[in-house]
Amino acid sequence: MHALNGIGLHLAVDTGGTFTDVVAARAGHQVLVSKVPTDAENPARSFMVAIESVAERLGLTLAGLLERTGRISHGTTLGVNALLQDGLARTALLTTEGFRDALEIRRSRLENQWDLRFRPPEPLVPRYLRLGIRERIDWSGRVLTPLDEEQVREVAAVLRGHRVEAVALCFLFSYLNPAHEQAAAAVLRRELPEVYVSASSEVAPRMGEYERTSTVVLNAALGPLFDDYLTELGQALGRHGWRDPVHLVLNSGVLNDAVGALRAPVKTLFSGPAGGSRGAETVARQRSVDGLIVADMGGTSFDTHLVLEGRTPLVAESAVAGHPLALPMVDIHSIAAGGGSVLSVDEAGAVRVGPRSAGALPGPACYGRGGVEPTLTDAALVLGLLDPAGLLGGRMPLDADLAWQALDRALAGPLGLEVPAAAFVAYRVAAARMADAIRLITVQRGIDPGECVLLGAGGAFPLFATAVAEDLAIEKVLLPAVGPTWCAWGMVATPCGHEAVQPYLMSGERWDQLGFETALAKASAAGHGELARLGVGPGQLDTALVLEMRYADQHHAIDVRPPAQLGPGQPPAALAREFHARHETLFGYCESSRPWQLLGLRLSLREKLAELPTGGEDHGDGDGDGDGAGVGLGAGAGPGTSAEAEGLAPAGLRQVVLDEGGAVSVPVWGQDSIGEMPGPCLVKFNYTTAVVSRGYVARLASDGILELRRKEEA
Repeated sequence: MHALNGIGLHLAVDTGGTFTDVVAARAGHQVLVSKVPTDAENPARSFMVAIESVAERLGLTLAGLLERTGRISHGTTLGVNALLQDGLARTALLTTEGFRDALEIRRSRLENQWDLRFRPPEPLVPRYLRLGIRERIDWSGRVLTPLDEEQVREVAAVLRGHRVEAVALCFLFSYLNPAHEQAAAAVLRRELPEVYVSASSEVAPRMGEYERTSTVVLNAALGPLFDDYLTELGQALGRHGWRDPVHLVLNSGVLNDAVGALRAPVKTLFSGPAGGSRGAETVARQRSVDGLIVADMGGTSFDTHLVLEGRTPLVAESAVAGHPLALPMVDIHSIAAGGGSVLSVDEAGAVRVGPRSAGALPGPACYGRGGVEPTLTDAALVLGLLDPAGLLGGRMPLDADLAWQALDRALAGPLGLEVPAAAFVAYRVAAARMADAIRLITVQRGIDPGECVLLGAGGAFPLFATAVAEDLAIEKVLLPAVGPTWCAWGMVATPCGHEAVQPYLMSGERWDQLGFETALAKASAAGHGELARLGVGPGQLDTALVLEMRYADQHHAIDVRPPAQLGPGQPPAALAREFHARHETLFGYCESSRPWQLLGLRLSLREKLAELPTGGEDHGDGDGDGDGAGVGLGAGAGPGTSAEAEGLAPAGLRQVVLDEGGAVSVPVWGQDSIGEMPGPCLVKFNYTTAVVSRGYVARLASDGILELRRKEEA
């Protein structure tokens, strides 16, 4: 019987823009992985095809697989794709009377102060669907003007006539007193039972009128889409006997069930990369790495983030496509540089990578599915970095002639270069863009990337790993065997959890210990209540408290981890020291004599989970066909032992272009090779290929991670 054929399997499915990845695992055992192309028109179908591929490899029916499964975790690009492709629901916005234009006024500042022609994105709700309601609550939460419920009923009739699909509610100071939003939501749900209704006090209970409005509007606009998707997915799984909820990964790197996700679908916009962050924490802890840079390159984007001292930092707010999100989320920086990113030459004669992606259909030109524009995948194929035998273990053959023609037409011709030279320019531009993205999260925060370890994930990044590491003077790169399904693998290690946000404005000069403890108690009750609903008891939880603090009159707050005890000092000296030190770390200075403020607190609650191994006992089918059935790689040889000394020969030789010198012949090693493999060479895995540049040496470690180290100079 297969090692995974036991009760208590955990299935994790990550639906990306190009591929859908699935990982099956059981505590203490190796994982089993698979990839299938994503059906952009019907991602639920891709989900089912992915788990069916796992069932087939285990010799089970789909019903048999689900019968052995204890939890299903899911990351999806459904929300972000809908936003980027104008697929949102027809949404209305109800605000306090006189404030309906907050969504369009924004913050009255340029995203780029030097770009005077910058045009912000159009508001997600047109002005005729932004309506003011008579009600008013003041800054202390006191009711000044009662809610006019009759007006809400009249507005519901107007919205029915406009055939809206969703309504967002955002009243002034509702984060302090949600009574009016709750009452208005109840009226709307009675009057418009088919319409999705979302209140800001339920989704983003925090200060910042514009950010809060933007967040709840986007949440409402995603609601009907997620309702349809989760209903279809639940029915498809139900036909094969699955009766439990599917758990979705949230932006903050925790799981919630379909009920919680449907209440706040905006919290799933970055669910894929957020799941991957949990896998990175596992690797950092297992290898005792204090500073880990995670670089995840898939078919559509390049995502990078840090793991510092075993934890991935969260940010209190972010933005997507120019729309602010007032939600705690994993601090991930993304750029449009994936394997499917379209290559072009701009008016100035510079090579551009993205932002458009060929996706899964038609995909890169070399897929032979009708794509005619060149992509990074086409460039890698022309450079010899990819095997023409194909992707997905040979199940997706690649057409080098089509790639050559696309690059010749759109890149080489305009540049006046030979096709391989043009492909290499695109390769170097992409590597430089990725290195710059990493600098934004390291150098600009006072962190030297050369003192960190680079972890390469995604199916495409191993092709660029040593090129990026060279640019950043990074000595060591880790390429896990599960890297091509990295986000799905991380989802297996992702716990159920909740970020309980409690606004509480208080100056350090007038510290109110009782008020602080009351706010903390509210956050704790909300968090424990949500985890209890998910079936996680208090004894199964890890908790962490973060305070949002700033200097008086400062616009942005920073996250500060408080000392163990906050005493009744005026203000608490230990907390003040933590804040000033954190500010100096982030910005290079602090003003210890300046007054400071507490804006709110965030209590993070996470389920305790056993850690997942990166390698182990499941060795797949053992027939060498590269079908990706397992990722166990065996024990690595000791340092300093060459692969040749172990009596191993490379799987073959391949002509590749790794620098301006043109094509050279390099060895291609298989994923079961042991010993040291000096660059230049290629190491071929089931779902990816690692390029080892000259100056680096590769070695397979016992935990199934390919280590790339810079060679010591003689």
